[in-house]
Amino acid sequence: KISRARDKNSAMPSNGTLPKDAQSHLKSDAAAANVLVQCLLGQGSLQLEGWKPSKAVTDAIALLAEEARQQLPDVALGLWPGASEAEPYDEMREAKGRCRPAYVGVVAQIEQILKQKPKRINDFKEESEKCFKGDNRLYHIPRMLTRQEADKVIAGVAQRAQALRRLVMDVNSRKEMKVGQLSCVKCGALPREVFSRIAARAGEQWTQNLVQKEGESKKLYWNMWYGPDIIRGPSENGHDFYVVEDNLGYVGGFGDLPLARSVLLGEASGSKGFPEFKPFLELENAERLYEEMAAHYKRNVAEGEKVVVLYYHR
Repeated sequence: KISRARDKNSAMPSNGTLPKDAQSHLKSDAAAANVLVQCLLGQGSLQLEGWKPSKAVTDAIALLAEEARQQLPDVALGLWPGASEAEPYDEMREAKGRCRPAYVGVVAQIEQILKQKPKRINDFKEESEKCFKGDNRLYHIPRMLTRQEADKVIAGVAQRAQALRRLVMDVNSRKEMKVGQLSCVKCGALPREVFSRIAARAGEQWTQNLVQKEGESKKLYWNMWYGPDIIRGPSENGHDFYVVEDNLGYVGGFGDLPLARSVLLGEASGSKGFPEFKPFLELENAERLYEEMAAHYKRNVAEGEKVVVLYYHR
């Protein structure tokens, strides 16, 4: 049973019908309401599986949803057209089972190993975990990208990192925190309501409240290690890369690069790995990353300052 108070300002038309734009959401709104009710019931005895609401109930759900959309204009209006019919993305194979270009070489080697000595694959999980001292373990097939895909991920991560860094600088370099005066809010990049919700949820103090003197935060060099979690999922034009979590200041990940490669290729002590993969992987370049990071930090050290390195001991 659904009941609600209504007054002369209610959005429900006098004839009891719904606007056309609201009617377009009936199916998805009703399905969402079904899931919501089941979640609220929890372990209760009442079961709503297969529930088919009447038209009156469906209309009421659609009306409530439409009013919510009007009250929260910054909230995305559901999935893109056709998303419910989109198929999951198979990283290795195309729709007809043909191996994707990036995986052709590696998959051919795996198929040979499966025929000749499948125990190598079964043993690799435990081998890799021991090499990482129980902190990590590898899958026997590495994630493979074409050069075009890799370039897209690199460019996207770099752009997103710069945007997040600018946000941090925008928020933490002001004498007084007024959300409406933030550059990201003024230019429309981040809606004020969204920023306020995030700030309230995080519960963090502004930097000006943490430093001893006014203006000290402006002198701070805001820098961070950034390693987002990325997945590939459906989009309007097929499939694309998505960030599911922004990891700011993370301390793992890039430190594992040389070890992960050596374990996978069987070059690390205790791992037989798969040396057959080497022709299909890029040349080792982790050391170059570390050298660039060290040089970057040294360039930002003024005369008389010292470099402080934080070491997290296991």
